[in-house]
Amino acid sequence: MSRVVYIREEAYVTLATIADCYECSETWVREVYEVGLLGTGEILDDRTWVPAEAMDRIARILRLSTVHGLDLDVIVHLLD
Repeated sequence: MSRVVYIREEAYVTLATIADCYECSETWVREVYEVGLLGTGEILDDRTWVPAEAMDRIARILRLSTVHGLDLDVIVHLLD
């Protein structure tokens, strides 16, 4: 399956693609998604797809988590 799909003329990527790209766990990416930090996703072929523009946001969240040691609940408040 493709790593990118277009939904309503917008590029979407799977949570697994994000995890592969940033070499982090898919479970962690799903947690980030579930707390609302990646915006609204789409379910297609039993996979969760989020807008590709979320890739920049996940990089920032990953940096806040790994470099600065912040928990997701703190990051939610910082980026809200």
